[in-house]
Amino acid sequence: MTGMIGTFESFDHTADVGFVMESATLEGLFEIRGAALFSLIVEDSSTVDPAVCVVVELEEEDLNFLFFDWMAHLLSLFTTRSLVLSRFEVTFTPRGLRGVCQGEPVALDKHRLEHEVKAITYHGLEIKQTAAGYTARVVMDI
Repeated sequence: MTGMIGTFESFDHTADVGFVMESATLEGLFEIRGAALFSLIVEDSSTVDPAVCVVVELEEEDLNFLFFDWMAHLLSLFTTRSLVLSRFEVTFTPRGLRGVCQGEPVALDKHRLEHEVKAITYHGLEIKQTAAGYTARVVMDI
């Protein structure tokens, strides 16, 4: 998938699904990460309206751990609050990040759920700076 903030592409990984993401900015990499996660959960993310706004603030100085925590928190918004999200805006703070996420509660008559994402894994998690910006690789247990 290609968008203004970057791109992501899935790959098969035994019983899991992985993503390779690229963005010109680190913020964009985290934003596209949210889009990639919810592209697994909801068949068509264009059906998700930005009716609800949730602010996520995380403190973690290690970039890989922060990336993992961001993904895990987004997944928890789905599993504990039944929110599907479609828009993400990330800014970094001196000790972590602040993310503004928009979406709405799951409506089964409106949102066709595609995969159950059980967990985010540390296996193969990596973020690299490239000449064009940033790239990341992550695997999720489905």
